[in-house]
Amino acid sequence: MKKLLFSTVKKVGKALKEMFYNREGLEKVKIKDGRNFSIRADIVAEEIYLSQLSNQDVKIISEEIGVVGKGEDIIIIDPLDGTINFFRNIPIFCTQLAFISRENTISIIFNPISKELFYSIKGESFLNKKKILVSKETNLSKCIIDFGSKAILDKKLMNIKCFSKRCLASAGISFAYVASSKINSSIMKECFIWDYYPGKILIENAGGIMLEFNGNYRFNLEIKNLVAGNKTIVKKILHNVNKRD
Repeated sequence: MKKLLFSTVKKVGKALKEMFYNREGLEKVKIKDGRNFSIRADIVAEEIYLSQLSNQDVKIISEEIGVVGKGEDIIIIDPLDGTINFFRNIPIFCTQLAFISRENTISIIFNPISKELFYSIKGESFLNKKKILVSKETNLSKCIIDFGSKAILDKKLMNIKCFSKRCLASAGISFAYVASSKINSSIMKECFIWDYYPGKILIENAGGIMLEFNGNYRFNLEIKNLVAGNKTIVKKILHNVNKRD
């Protein structure tokens, strides 16, 4: 399974890279809400995943098609995370998946433009074969925090004091950057499981945590508000999130 997952992610990445540089696959095919939409590239990427993985004895949870299959093992897929960046010709996007079974858990997040392949396997996380760990910084005033496209509209969240704020507009890239210490924390609102679960595995196996705003985490398909980083930073951010005005 591991070999198949990696080869499929790379195949999807190659297709996305070609479409990105050729400015193909940009036709809007679904308007999801006032801010988000799917484009043809999302569908093409998902079709590659399904062609490679749907014949396996697994349950697939994917952004565009939903749930397919009834196997015990689960593959969670976000074919193209950062669709708006892709659409606007901004090279900050990825394709990502998480594989969950009783014996093994694998996470892969791949930006085909930067050629950054983040992955987690056997309890450790890596970037292009080099082991990665979350930042050890515990002082919020020295932290770079990425705010998701909905979190950045939250005035209370934006009052959090830190060194610098970002909005990468790709949950997968954001969480991968937390896992590899490129940034210190990520705050996301209204995340679906395909948005965050590959990053959750990556961050936890890099020594960090990802929690809901209530300070807990439950595995389900509910939309979630999340904070990721090292334990101390997440605790400090949650204190800010939950304190009374």
